[in-house]
Amino acid sequence: MIFVSVGTTNFPFYRMNTLVESISSMHPNEKVIYQHGFTPFVCSSTMICSKQFLPFQLMQKYLKSARIVILQGGPATIFQSIAYGKTPLVLPRQKIYHEHVNDHQVKFSKKMDQMKKVICINSSKNLFLHIAALPHRQKREKNNLKILIKYLNEIINI
Repeated sequence: MIFVSVGTTNFPFYRMNTLVESISSMHPNEKVIYQHGFTPFVCSSTMICSKQFLPFQLMQKYLKSARIVILQGGPATIFQSIAYGKTPLVLPRQKIYHEHVNDHQVKFSKKMDQMKKVICINSSKNLFLHIAALPHRQKREKNNLKILIKYLNEIINI
């Protein structure tokens, strides 16, 4: 199962819709759970289960059991995913596309990518290259979350 989440930000995120449709066509026999938030989404594929929002417990269940996790660049879900031993693929929301008020997700996601905690993606082609390499990367020893906590403290104290 592939789990995709755009979070709860009150901006549409149409680029994620495009990725979800690409994923479904490239993995036609795999279930995709898509939490689309405030982004209108209509799809005819029976393999895509789309929900506007998910209860916390169900979100945790999907994060734990997903083979692949694809997220927007918000820290909360990224950290939850990492805590479950996942290396999330992250498509950060960008101001230029009217997906957020500024580019803080881009900055955060790039930093997390540099730390090898996430894989930043920016297109369907980029996504599929990283999906192919993901099983090897997720088998690596889990990194210590102290580095993440230190980074969060740095952000808070800016």
